[in-house]
This record gives sequence, structure tokens and C-alpha cells, in this order.
Amino acid sequence: MDDFYSIAKIIGAGKNGFVKIHNVPGISENFDKIKTVYLDFWNQKKQFEIEEVLNGKNSIFLKFINFDDDREISLMINREIFVSDTDAEKFNLKMLLEQTLIGFNVYRDKEYLGLVNDFFETPANQVIEIKDPEGKEILIPFVHSFFDRIDYKSKELVLKSDYGIYDDET
Repeated sequence: MDDFYSIAKIIGAGKNGFVKIHNVPGISENFDKIKTVYLDFWNQKKQFEIEEVLNGKNSIFLKFINFDDDREISLMINREIFVSDTDAEKFNLKMLLEQTLIGFNVYRDKEYLGLVNDFFETPANQVIEIKDPEGKEILIPFVHSFFDRIDYKSKELVLKSDYGIYDDET
């Protein structure tokens, strides 16, 4: 059974079947080496082959084989892009993803939750471990849809306001 690593999110449609992505920093130089990626559709990973990679001034565009127009790629928008464990190891992506997130400040709206202390994989998804100001550990699945903003430049993760961290505590 493969583990999967989130490396990007499809944020829009380009021309001629290309999709615009927001990638984890450092991954862009590896996209031309990756031939197969996975998209999550209702908790099932579906395999897609990359036909072409275009690096724009501030963006990366991917073209998948057999997807040639806006209508065909419309279901892909806002989906995360994953690579298999094998590709992650081949391109040292695991280490890059782990190093990229450690040290990020995490907020829910304006409430400071803590600092990313660790990053690890579970069978379901990647998880970030946050250490709050009192030293308590908080585990949050690293799923793009749980966050309003992931800012690699300012090293901040901002959770959606309705994400319930403490909902399971009584």
C-alpha cells in the first residue's frame, strides 16, 4: 500500500487543458522529473500522468494526458496533488516537506496556536504537530482544505475559523 505526499494544490484552469498549481516551495524543480501524480476524489487517489510542465513567471502549470480543455479539468480545481511514497523518496520530497513546515507559526483566525514542531505521515494523511505556548502538543492533519492560508514566505499556517481543534476535549 502506497503512502502519499501532498506537494501542490490545483488553484485554477489555464489554457488548452493546463491547470495552475500552488506548490510546496522547492518542489518546482522536481516537477519535470515526476511523471505520475495522484488527485484525491472522494477519499480515493486517482492516478494522472503529466504530459507537460510549464514554469511561468510566478506560477507552474501542468498538463495531464487526455485532458485538453477547461470543461475536462474543471473537476480538478481545488484538489490537492499527491505523489506516491516511491516518488517522494526518489526526489527527496519527504525530507523537503518535513523541513519546509517545521518552525511555521500556526493561527486560527488571529488566535495564535503555536509552532510546528514536527511533520509525519499516517496511513490517512500527513500530520503536523504543533507545540502551543504552554508546551502542549496539538496534532492537525496537513490537508490544504483545512487552511485559509499557507504562507511559505512569512512561515505561517492559518486554519479555517471553523476548524475545531478542541472539539474532542471535554
